[in-house]
Amino acid sequence: MFIKLVFSLFLLMLFSSCISVSSYQTADTLEKGDVELALGIGIYPDVAPIAGGYSEEEEEEMAADKVMPELISRFGLLDDLDMGLKFLFNSVVELDFKFRFLSFGDDENRFSMAIKPMVSMNFLLADKFALFLLDSARISLLISKNFNKNFGVYTALNYNPNFSSGRKTLDDEFGNPTYSMVLGLSISSENVWFRPELVIANIDSEIFTRPGVAIGLVF
Repeated sequence: MFIKLVFSLFLLMLFSSCISVSSYQTADTLEKGDVELALGIGIYPDVAPIAGGYSEEEEEEMAADKVMPELISRFGLLDDLDMGLKFLFNSVVELDFKFRFLSFGDDENRFSMAIKPMVSMNFLLADKFALFLLDSARISLLISKNFNKNFGVYTALNYNPNFSSGRKTLDDEFGNPTYSMVLGLSISSENVWFRPELVIANIDSEIFTRPGVAIGLVF
């Protein structure tokens, strides 16, 4: 378990470089000692940086939709409890714990619900200063239904009480609350899964929908 954990963290940090609104997670948790590695790709609207000093053209370019790679890892801790780390290629790291509080049925036909609190940290360059900040927090309710061993559906209902969208200024203490919903399909074999999903989110009073997809390996 420890060797798996260290090896996975090393791989993710090696390749990692805005908080994401993707999920790529069902309500089910990993078995104790299992490790999951995944690569996700989504299309998200970026936002203007917190720090100033950019031209109008540069800010428009940064505010355009971006293809966002995400490296994801999960670690089975206890029965019905696992931990996740997500690394985005824009200097954000997310840490979460998923607790499955309801599950009935078997692999052929199972319904599950879980709660997943998350915090994100952002490495920012503001003028001549480098800051590693606690950027945001999120609480998610995950609901999933397996129809057989290889196919299921899931949804995530997310609330960010202090979303740091980047549109605020350095003088603002908090960002705006954000609500989002994820609808996804889970297609899996014994150790590999594939999850396309659609994100519907309300950020800074604007509604947007964006697709995403991830592929994962459990070992």
